[in-house]
Amino acid sequence: MTTYTTPASRIITHTACDSGGGSVYKGEDIASVLSAWGLPCRFLQLDAAPQILTYHFDLLNPLQRAKVKRLMPPLSAVLRCKAAESDSVRGAHFAVSVPRSNRITVPFCDVLLNKRYNDITSPYAVCLGYDTANNPVIVDISKAPHLLIAGATGSGKSVCLNTLINSLLFRATPNRLRLLMIDTKRVELSAYEGLPHLYAPIAKDGTSAVSMIAELNQLMRRRQEMMEAAGITDIVNSDYPRIFLIIDELADLILMKKDEVEPLLITIAQLGRAAGIHLILATQRPTVNVVTGLLKANVPCRIALQTASIRDSVTILDHKGAEQLTGRGDAILKTPDKVEETRLQVAYIDRQDINAVAEWWRTKGIT
Repeated sequence: MTTYTTPASRIITHTACDSGGGSVYKGEDIASVLSAWGLPCRFLQLDAAPQILTYHFDLLNPLQRAKVKRLMPPLSAVLRCKAAESDSVRGAHFAVSVPRSNRITVPFCDVLLNKRYNDITSPYAVCLGYDTANNPVIVDISKAPHLLIAGATGSGKSVCLNTLINSLLFRATPNRLRLLMIDTKRVELSAYEGLPHLYAPIAKDGTSAVSMIAELNQLMRRRQEMMEAAGITDIVNSDYPRIFLIIDELADLILMKKDEVEPLLITIAQLGRAAGIHLILATQRPTVNVVTGLLKANVPCRIALQTASIRDSVTILDHKGAEQLTGRGDAILKTPDKVEETRLQVAYIDRQDINAVAEWWRTKGIT
């Protein structure tokens, strides 16, 4: 049996460089502790992201890489917080991530002003927040081509959905972007009533939601026929605006109208991209009865916020991990164009800012 003799006093804290970030541990001291425990390593760099701190280390002997996972429980005890092994994004041999003592909020206005985001010309690109290396996380929804947002109550699912919608509203005029919204809870999407981007009034009950999805399905078929007749193979080469169907709380809709809704959503997910029709689905209950296998297979872009169980994490990401997120916008992004997933802190937008954006479009926007 291995006995660990390194005292907790080896870990020394100091004030973080950025204001409001609380205290952080010295990477050199963590390396010293790990070395004393039989894992000689050298601290390379600290990435201080809004929700977690990531320490990158090089091993003196790379063959000892397998020991890292075994040392995480005692390291967590010394640090008095959950330390987790992770692959380094800095090219180091390994990294250790720990939650911040004080979470830093990422204001929505900050991501809008990010230069890397503003250099992108696509009107359908959204900046969701910042990753663990403090790089902006940008997704072009038109290339996603469909997106699932899922997380338990308090995980930040609603904030993530509103951040995405308002990011689109800051970049796309109604002649480029049309929205269809379903909000059976009659709460989250009510702020967007009357937007010139709306293709139809917001659906607030199961019957009107089914009607909306069925009509969208027919519109998709008509677009495909007209594009075929004109010799157009992709929406990029046409003048049609892209249509985004946004459903807040997919679980409620599936519970009410599963037999009618699910086949229509699957058809749109399978065929909608070429016709410029995209799905944005959000739910607090990502169970297999809601996010079924066939629907999930056709929605390759997914954002997992903190889940209530490992099973829910597997439903979203195909593996565990989302249940260990810290909540309040801490998320994992899975995209079809990358093998590696991205952990990020979702930018926060409050109701006052949402109302201001919506009111501007209602009173001064281009129609």
